[in-house]
Amino acid sequence: MMDLLIEEFIEDMKKHEELRKKYEKEYNHVIYVTDLVQCTRKARLLKQLPQVNVLVSLAPKVLMGKWLHDKIENYFQKLGFNIEVPVEADYHTIIDDEVVKVKLLGRIDALKVDLCDAGAFVDIYEIKTSQKLPEQPYEHHILQVKMYTTMLFSDPNLQDKIGIARPEHVNEYIMYVTPQGIRTFPVTLYNIDVSFEELIKDYIENRKIPRYEWECNYCPFREICIR
Repeated sequence: MMDLLIEEFIEDMKKHEELRKKYEKEYNHVIYVTDLVQCTRKARLLKQLPQVNVLVSLAPKVLMGKWLHDKIENYFQKLGFNIEVPVEADYHTIIDDEVVKVKLLGRIDALKVDLCDAGAFVDIYEIKTSQKLPEQPYEHHILQVKMYTTMLFSDPNLQDKIGIARPEHVNEYIMYVTPQGIRTFPVTLYNIDVSFEELIKDYIENRKIPRYEWECNYCPFREICIR
């Protein structure tokens, strides 16, 4: 089973890099949403040193987390959800008086559209496997989901992607799956005052080192990083 998980992970990494390279010819920066919500130095180093990303991701507990994540996605699929829905968006920002073109990329774990007399309802789930069951969702996970939702509904091809042009109701959730149990948080209960433009500028200018103090405890570069 471990060999299969490793093969799937490496194949997924290849697809990520192929998609990034596809857009690098047209955009100044091609950024995955997960890179925006973590330490900007770590995100850059993982991009520059993909072999480190491979070593970290092949740790047994990480592979088992991926296996569990995939199993839960399959469960959502049986419930009528679309899984691993790609989202992307174009942004323009000003850096040193120059216009910078940015392509943002991401993937929604599970999405479902329900049509009824009250209109179209969209449910969005982000699945997180963890060793500890949190009392509330982590800020970077909330940012991740909010960015995915914004990117999804700014897509000019939304009708083709999910079957509706504009929903009346959108419900966003983060589901934590841990040895202590499962807990689901409605994202709409949590407001975070961070603009997407600021997150993009943070990444481009490499100015959040770290974004959260606790990141350093888990960083593969902590022994060589000079903050």
